[in-house]
Amino acid sequence: MERRIPSRTLLLLLGATVSVGGCARGSEELLVKSEKPPQLFANHSSLGIVYLAFDLVSAEFTVDGVRHSRKVWNHVDERRIEPDVSARLARNGLRVGVASADAWPILQAIFDAAEAEVQRWQVVAQGTDPLILPMAPIHPGESIFTYGPGGRLVGKTFDRGDKLIIVDYSFRPELGPATELLLGFEVRRVRDELTWQKRGHRIEQRVAVDRHVFDQLEVRVTVRTNEFLVLGVTDLVGNEYLVGGRFLSSSAGGRRREKLFCITPVPIQTSNR
Repeated sequence: MERRIPSRTLLLLLGATVSVGGCARGSEELLVKSEKPPQLFANHSSLGIVYLAFDLVSAEFTVDGVRHSRKVWNHVDERRIEPDVSARLARNGLRVGVASADAWPILQAIFDAAEAEVQRWQVVAQGTDPLILPMAPIHPGESIFTYGPGGRLVGKTFDRGDKLIIVDYSFRPELGPATELLLGFEVRRVRDELTWQKRGHRIEQRVAVDRHVFDQLEVRVTVRTNEFLVLGVTDLVGNEYLVGGRFLSSSAGGRRREKLFCITPVPIQTSNR
């Protein structure tokens, strides 16, 4: 079953420089949508002002003894991730790779056959702030475990907060063009108080936020034209308490569900002629 999220107006102008992104992860901006899909520019030599949007698809599968999401990975290139990073992600219940646009009809057929709940929407980047994809809120007393580079298992218990997937980005026209994505995972808790923070050249009063970043699970991926990033979970058996299970799977009514994301960077240009 497919559901489209209502869209709102495109708000971002990234400016004449094509380098966007950064590490401004304290932003409380979430999703801004566009009223119509963008068109990829064809003439890179006349590149002027650049907009950067992202087409997003989430597919939620019911795990009923058969994990239909496994079929997706037959059409995803996980070798685009550094081998040590890919192994670390897998040990923490996560899979990341890149697929060609040619694979999309096959993935759509897999979603349909599995009766996955599919949502599509478009996100427009907000200045230099990263994209923030909200997952389920923390349940009081919820513990999340991670394996570090040395194989040591570490857990942390949270009383409240929100699980977030953070997508930082940098547009790279010299690569054909391409968009470099930096994927991360964190738990963020908003406190009932204000604090002063430096933002650029200004000092602003902002809501105080506690953040726990799973920095050892950051993964950098270059996505070229006509490609998209795929994020999902490994086998859930024994992995429910790891980052992958906690962020991308859920259980309700005795049924286990898992979520998969497809993220397509979409640069848009206005000619400078």
